[in-house]
Amino acid sequence: MLVARSAQMQAGLRRKREEALARLSAQLDALRLPPARGRTRYRTRAALEAVVTALISQAHLEGVVEVPLEEEVRPTGTRRWIVGAYSVRLSAWEALIARLGWQVYVTSTTQAQYPAPVLVQAYRHQVLQERGFARLKTRNLQIRPVYLHDEQRIGGVTWLLTLALRVLTVVEYRLRTALRQRGATLVGVNPAAPTQATQRPTTERVLHAFHNITRTHIIHHGQAYTHVPPHYTCRQTCTRAWGPPLPNRSSICANDSN
Repeated sequence: MLVARSAQMQAGLRRKREEALARLSAQLDALRLPPARGRTRYRTRAALEAVVTALISQAHLEGVVEVPLEEEVRPTGTRRWIVGAYSVRLSAWEALIARLGWQVYVTSTTQAQYPAPVLVQAYRHQVLQERGFARLKTRNLQIRPVYLHDEQRIGGVTWLLTLALRVLTVVEYRLRTALRQRGATLVGVNPAAPTQATQRPTTERVLHAFHNITRTHIIHHGQAYTHVPPHYTCRQTCTRAWGPPLPNRSSICANDSN
């Protein structure tokens, strides 16, 4: 078992707690407003106490906010219960913040096998592994449903799809690394925003940009002719980042050794 604390996570959780405290303060202030149409009038302490307890529990600030309840006598002689001058217990608030950001990791490894920083880094990169599992389930790889019944064939299909996943990952890594080194961006990979520029494209979006390439091969009088339409900017940027460029011929030309 490994216990670690993340300062970034603590800061994010503290911000959420502060927002919850601000919402709770606004709700408590509303319980002190004068009677008006549409506002509930609490005639018993128990009724108001139940509402306040529910609000504090919803904000997860039990024991942090102290809310006194007071009985108010109106000039007309009617009585009602309202929220008094509430306060925040500083010691309880600081104790709450000190408990934020802690994480417990359970592992079967030992400290001799992997040091604590390596284990924490591995656990925090789980999102990358989950992204790989999500890719296996998408329309590009479609690991499920499995229609096979033989375990050996199921293992073979799984191995092939895992290999395809590695190809998608390596292609994406090479492209993003090249764009970062060149200080370049890729435009045209997002169908919803054709003019959007990105330095972190996904392989699936890039493959979609290449899906409509047509290669025409014609044999006329014993001579072979090949035609490949010109690549637009997105394709040219990708091919330069991946390595040797693909043929970019805008007109029919005689086939040669290249």
